[in-house]
Amino acid sequence: MKNPFIKKFVRAIIIFGIIDAFILTGAIWMAGKINKTEGAIKQFVASSENKSFRTQELRAALDKIRKTRQEVEGYDNYLFKTGEELNLIRDLEAIADKNHVSLQIVNSNLDQIVNNKINLNLIVSGNYRDAVNYLLDLETHSYFLSVESVDLAPNVSPALYSPESTVRLNIILSIYAG
Repeated sequence: MKNPFIKKFVRAIIIFGIIDAFILTGAIWMAGKINKTEGAIKQFVASSENKSFRTQELRAALDKIRKTRQEVEGYDNYLFKTGEELNLIRDLEAIADKNHVSLQIVNSNLDQIVNNKINLNLIVSGNYRDAVNYLLDLETHSYFLSVESVDLAPNVSPALYSPESTVRLNIILSIYAG
């Protein structure tokens, strides 16, 4: 290679080749960095979305708890409170008087409430319509109560016999106490 122009040309190609190799290596290295950064950003975004979703779920759960707390605060009015036994008996008798039936409390645990639950066994006697109305009024009483069983039978007691056909309801109640 005696020609100086060819020497210069070959040198320029070699120099440009080396520069191209550095540029290509730098571009590959930069693309790898960009891919790693992009992956880290995607992971961060997914993590942030997950945290945001969990935060929204937590906020919704807390809102539900607050609403439930507000609702439950009003339930205290519907729970029987120890010491109000006489009021409960008066209410049961007032409902009986309103519906023109006779009421007999056969059995109760008013003196020893177990598991915040009062059990009452009532016998209601009267004509069929009045007895059923007593039961309906009982179920709409302000206390949380549950009618566990109702037995309906013709009234065979001679003392309660009247020209109208009468019935006898045996009602077992549970009342929730607070």
